[in-house]
Amino acid sequence: MIIGICGILNAAYSQASVGIGTASPNSKAILELSSTTQVFLPPRMDTGQMNNIVSPPYGSFIYNTTLHTPMAYARMGYKPTIIPKIFASNDMWVPVSVGPKVLAWGVVDTLDASGSAGNENTGASYTCRIAKGSGNFSVRWRSKADNNSKWYELSLNNDNYDKKEMLLVITAVGNGSWDVTPAIGVVINGSDANATIKFTDISRSVAGWNETDRRRRSEFYFVLYDLRGY
Repeated sequence: MIIGICGILNAAYSQASVGIGTASPNSKAILELSSTTQVFLPPRMDTGQMNNIVSPPYGSFIYNTTLHTPMAYARMGYKPTIIPKIFASNDMWVPVSVGPKVLAWGVVDTLDASGSAGNENTGASYTCRIAKGSGNFSVRWRSKADNNSKWYELSLNNDNYDKKEMLLVITAVGNGSWDVTPAIGVVINGSDANATIKFTDISRSVAGWNETDRRRRSEFYFVLYDLRGY
């Protein structure tokens, strides 16, 4: 027990650990706070005061009274070597919030492992090349010759796709990508549920092409969010 100017502080020391409100602080923690009636209150400051802090260390934490949200100083986005020009790499104050977690992400090529795209109508289906990604998924192009499909099939390595509890965001890229609209579905393969991604060419729809032939390949980015438990 330490008697201070502002009152009595119940503190304990265990090797290099300090506990406040506990007589036996966890040895893995440099500081452990314990209370059922009081809260931890970080420094409170407005946006101007926050931005006046010169070169704060990573992990700095405050409560922003302008935005009314907790803020942490961190590296924003992925390293630029992972997805160039897509995510920022600036050090900045970022909001601390709870939200859907990213289950998988990727930059999907239209080519196979050998660098060939094959033929959309008569060629065989093939596994697509992943330019960048989280490494826990695969994408297969289903050609027209494969059950008259012409779609991409996204498979998770250790999970099933659930369209009711996951959010799949698709962005087509490349020449003519502004003419295509993505549609997302689900296909069952035995005990596995995979996402299907179909790109429909609007110009082909206007020209009266049939439903299957309106579909075509497109490179794309995707992010799969897991909504379960939130």
